[in-house]
Amino acid sequence: MATGVVAVASVASLVALFAGVGPFGAVNDVGNGVLGLSAGVLSVAAVFAGNARRAIAAPAAAVAVVGAATVVVGSWLILSGTTGYYLAGLVSAAGFALVGGWLVALNAAAEADLRTRPRLRLLGIVTGLIMTVGIVGVAGIVRAEDDLQAAPGWLVATGLSWLGTYLLLPLWCFLFAAPAGRHSGG
Repeated sequence: MATGVVAVASVASLVALFAGVGPFGAVNDVGNGVLGLSAGVLSVAAVFAGNARRAIAAPAAAVAVVGAATVVVGSWLILSGTTGYYLAGLVSAAGFALVGGWLVALNAAAEADLRTRPRLRLLGIVTGLIMTVGIVGVAGIVRAEDDLQAAPGWLVATGLSWLGTYLLLPLWCFLFAAPAGRHSGG
C-alpha cells in the first residue's frame, strides 16, 4: 500500500510542477527516489510473503533492489545538480525497468492468493512489461544524453515506461494490498 501511496504523491507533485505551483520538481525527484526504495523493499517483502516460488522471487527481488538503488542514483543526479532532468530521468527509468522485471517475474510465478486473482497477475505482468521499456534509456545514459530536444527520437520510447511506473504500478500495489476476498476473480 505504501508503495502505491508514494507513487500517487510523486505523480501529484509532477502535475503540480507542470501546473506551475511551487517547487514541486525537487519534491518529485525526492518522491521518485522514495518510490524506488519502497519498490525495492516491496520486492524483498514479497519473497517472504510466499506469493511466488522463492527460486524465482529471490533473484528477481535482487534485480529489483539493484533497480531501486539505480532510481535513487537518478534522483541524486538531479537533486545534486550533477546532471539535468533528462539524463537523471533516463537513469531512474532504467532503475524502474529493473523493478518492472521483478514485477513480471513475481506475477508470472505467483502462487497462493494471486492464483485466485488472475486479473491482478495480468495487471502485474502488463505493468512490469511497460516499465521494462525504460531499459532503452541505458543507451541514452551511455551516450550521456541530457537534452530532450537533441535526443534521438527512439530514446523517447523511454517515456512510455513512466506510464507503467506512475499509473499502473500504484494501481497494482493498491489491488495487491487489498484482501483477496474483496475482488472476485481479479
